[in-house]
Amino acid sequence: MARENGWNTVIVVTFRPHISRARFILEQCFKGTLIMVASPTRVGPLRWVYEYGYQTAGYLRALAGTEC
Repeated sequence: MARENGWNTVIVVTFRPHISRARFILEQCFKGTLIMVASPTRVGPLRWVYEYGYQTAGYLRALAGTEC
């Protein structure tokens, strides 16, 4: 979409625990400016533990082969 519309900047709104991985994945394909914004979602301590494991596994998947 960015290429089709000539965008130089993209704003990404996502779940706070996903910001780092989303940035990593998007930087593989988009060379413009990325602005990452956390959605206003409250996350309790147990959910943070779950998300840490989930996002770590997601990073491993992304490292194994992100395609644009």
